Amino acid sequence: MNSLWKNYSYIILFFSLIFIFATILVDQADRRSDDNYICITIKEGDSLWKLAEEYSDKHHLTTSEFIAWIEKTNGINGSYLVAGTTLTIPVLKNEQEQTTLVSSEKY
Repeated sequence: MNSLWKNYSYIILFFSLIFIFATILVDQADRRSDDNYICITIKEGDSLWKLAEEYSDKHHLTTSEFIAWIEKTNGINGSYLVAGTTLTIPVLKNEQEQTTLVSSEKY
């Protein structure tokens, strides 16, 4: 083991650092992409189906794609929405804080 470390220590350290940096970059990219979408606060009586209909003119997803995107991104089960919860939805925001279209290719 000692001779293995002496012979390959630089290579092992190099690949370890690459793995660590790649993990950090992927994590930051995921966070950055979530910042591009609007967040809404759930009100009493809201459902994902209702939200899909309400924002249908601001995205190009089917209702089931919209619901699946919200459940996956927010880590929730759509059957159990709690009033006051903040959810990220698949509607992009631009610099003027107006909404723009999201295509199903982003899903």
